[in-house]
Order: sequence, then C-alpha cells, then structure tokens
Amino acid sequence: MKHALVIVTAGLALACLTATPLCAQSPVRQDILKILGEIPAPPATPQAAFEQVTVDLAKSPAAISAAKLFAGVEGQFKATEDAYNAQEPSAAAAVPPGMPQDMARLASDPEFRKKMKSMSKEEKARMAMAMANSAGGAPAVSPEPPAVQAAFNEWQQVSLDTQAEFERGVKRQQAAVAAEEADRKAHDEITEWEHAAIKALPQISSGEMSAPDPKAVKEVRLKAADKHLAVAQQRLDAFAKAWPGVRDHVQARYGAFHAKLVACDYAAASTNFSTRKILSDGQMTLMKEIQADAQQVRAEYEAAARWVAHRKAVEAS
Repeated sequence: MKHALVIVTAGLALACLTATPLCAQSPVRQDILKILGEIPAPPATPQAAFEQVTVDLAKSPAAISAAKLFAGVEGQFKATEDAYNAQEPSAAAAVPPGMPQDMARLASDPEFRKKMKSMSKEEKARMAMAMANSAGGAPAVSPEPPAVQAAFNEWQQVSLDTQAEFERGVKRQQAAVAAEEADRKAHDEITEWEHAAIKALPQISSGEMSAPDPKAVKEVRLKAADKHLAVAQQRLDAFAKAWPGVRDHVQARYGAFHAKLVACDYAAASTNFSTRKILSDGQMTLMKEIQADAQQVRAEYEAAARWVAHRKAVEAS
C-alpha cells in the first residue's frame, strides 16, 4: 500500500514536471448542477422551436441559431471554464506537498521539462516507476477537513462505476447515431418522393419549352414540406420522451457529490494538492456532461426550426 502511494505520487509529480497546467487545479465556486435545471426544455413542436430561435430567411438555406435562447447556460459554462483556466499560470509551477527534494529540483530544471515533453507515455511511465523506487518512502499527506474528505469519498464512489458509465455512454451514442441515420433516411425518402411527383406532372408547352405547371409544382413542394415537418415532429417527440431520463441520470449520478462539494466550499480548506485536483476533475466531468446535454437540446431546436423555415421558403417561392 505504501509503495502504491509512492507510485501515485511519482505519477502526479511527473504530471507537474511536464508543465501540464491543470496539475494543481482547484474546484471553481460555481453551482454546476444548477445549470442542468436551466437548460431550455425541448420544444414541443417544430413551430415552437422556430418561434424561439433566430432565423434569417433572406439566406438560402435559412440561417438558424438558438444561440440567444441558450446564452444563459452557455455563458455559465464559459464563465466556469474561464475561472478554471485562470488558475493555470500560478498552478503550473506548483509542487505537490510531500514531493521529495530531488523531484522538486527537477521541477525547476528547464532542460528536464523540455526532455519530458518529447517522451512517450511509456517512457514517462518507466520514469515514474524509477522515481517511485528511489523515493524511499511515502510522502506525508495532511489529513483533510471532514467536509472535504466527505466530498472526496463521494467522488471515489462515483468513480467506482466508471466502466458501467462508459458502457452506458457507448449505448447512448450508438442509439443517437441510429436515430440520426433513420431521420436522415426519412427526409431523403421524402425528397425522392418530391422529385418523382414533380417529374410525373403534366408538361405545359410554351413555345419550344415545356415544363410542369408552376402552381402544381408548388403544391407538391408544400406537401413534401409538410411531410418533412411530420418527420421532424416524430424526432422531437422521441427526444422529449428521452430527455427527463437523461436529466435524472445526471442528478442521480452526481447529485450527492456535488452537494458535498458545495458543502465544503469547493475544497477551499483542502490541505493537499492531490485532493483538490481530484475534486476539480470531478467537477469538470460533471460540467462537461451537462454541457454536452445542453448542446444536444440546442441542436434539436435548430434542426426542428430548419424545417419550418424550409416550408416558409416554399410558400414564398
């Protein structure tokens, strides 16, 4: 156990020595989980999506953006990332408490840091083992305040089901790809129907030229646009049905950890670099998951609104 702790510490030391800016990060004072509840609910219909996004019908195809609708949550994500990254300049030079003196000297050696940047992962791993074997003993680790330790322990519990969470993520991604492919295929079939229906219209001669009646063509295009809207509605219905489960999963997985992180004032009283780094990584993992979910909801708004804009373009033609 003692030897394992030395190896872990050596690995952390190597991470610092390679000048990775996130090495000594601390959690950011931001209620990340609150943002989950502020993500706009999925639109009930394509028309509802159209009414809440910014549309420029003068462009072809129309320019669609839900940036204004999602400005609040996206602004909070950016503010958190900015605060997180703002720690980097001073954090990069930090040396973890308990690092042996020879490791500390290496931290200030520019030639060694340059060498580390050019090493492969395998070479760095071998160096970590060598440093661990020469460390002579585990570094002193200060006890954490109870509230900080509670947050740390809770994150360890979250981390226990990493494999199950990974498998869930893979299945979710596969389902999303399949749904996207089915959606694309449905719209492609409608477009093919539209082209075939227009081609089958009677031709009207005008001099040496002949073409279908423009009014009949427009009727076919409007019918096709309505078919596209029906498919878009089906996609929205499926997403709206799945969204509560996505949101509830985030709350169930991270809720207790987040509550304890807030309770310990985001590890402000932590006495150990490694604890702050682990809790910071946990906080950022939570934020990235919520951010990805928000991006998906935004994509649904824009995709649905695009078909309303398409029908309006047909109407105006």
